[in-house]
Amino acid sequence: MVADENQDIGRKLGRIVTSNGMVRDDFFDVDFDITGADQSKLAFCQPNPNPRGVCGSDGLQFELMEKTFATGKLSSYYNRNGDDNKYILTDTVYAELYQCSVRFTRDGDATIKDIKLSDWENKDSSPAQCNLPNNNDTCDLQGLPNDLRVKRTGNFGTKLEFEYSPVQKGVNYFDWDSDMKGNGRGPWTGNDDNDPTAQPTRFCKVVDGSAPSTQSFECWFPCYKNADGKP
Repeated sequence: MVADENQDIGRKLGRIVTSNGMVRDDFFDVDFDITGADQSKLAFCQPNPNPRGVCGSDGLQFELMEKTFATGKLSSYYNRNGDDNKYILTDTVYAELYQCSVRFTRDGDATIKDIKLSDWENKDSSPAQCNLPNNNDTCDLQGLPNDLRVKRTGNFGTKLEFEYSPVQKGVNYFDWDSDMKGNGRGPWTGNDDNDPTAQPTRFCKVVDGSAPSTQSFECWFPCYKNADGKP
């Protein structure tokens, strides 16, 4: 749903609340008429066979499982500390969605070294370094429930592309690149919030390394505890 449509619905709901003098603990049900919407974007929300639709089955609806703050405020969409942001896919068999990360050094055009994969418990694994001698070469990093594939797109300084669970492209599959931005909070979160160069919506933090022709990468991405996403 685009921002203007979301805001319009919010205003209409607000008018219902105020015009009916609703107070705390009052409630009402809302049913959306989607007959005039772009049906190609609502494939899993159609009313057949379920009269109310089965929007949960497209794997894109999330609901909070735990939140420790009484106010309900989240520190970020993906909180690196993992203490307020367990999610589950609504109306599915899939378990909590966590956050994993990858850190490494890019040395020149081809070498990916000093690799650290971090899981939902912040436990690290250290795959062997890999070399990407040609553009579009890939290597698969092992240590999480599924592999993480890294792809070279060009010479040193160009973006790298990533695919999590590249072989089994099921509920765990996620792809992004080192320039990509999203709606959550990336590895610039935390102390970097006071850094004027910080870009907290980026999936990856890329900075110059301590040695010439090196870059340090850190990327956060969603992952499940089990390879199939189920308990």
